[in-house]
Amino acid sequence: MKRIVFSPKIFETRPEKSFVLKFPQFTLSIMTAGKDIYAEVIEGSSRETFKGKVEDDEKEFRKIVDDVMKELGTVIMVDHKK
Repeated sequence: MKRIVFSPKIFETRPEKSFVLKFPQFTLSIMTAGKDIYAEVIEGSSRETFKGKVEDDEKEFRKIVDDVMKELGTVIMVDHKK
C-alpha cells in the first residue's frame, strides 16, 4: 500500500491540474505538475504550501491489520447466500 505524504515546500512551478476543496475554516488545493504533487492550504490571510511524495507503508498497514485480526479472535456468524 502506498500513501502520499506532504511536507512544507515552496511551489516553484505552474500547476497542470488542480482541484479545490472549500471548508468553512480553510481552503485546500491539490495540484499536480509533471510527476510532482502539491497541496496548498489557505486559512484567513495565511497560506502554506506542501510538496507530496509517495511512500510505501506496507509494513505499517500489515501491522495494523494483524492487530485488528488478533482482537477478532473468533468468527461470530457467517451469512452466505447463493
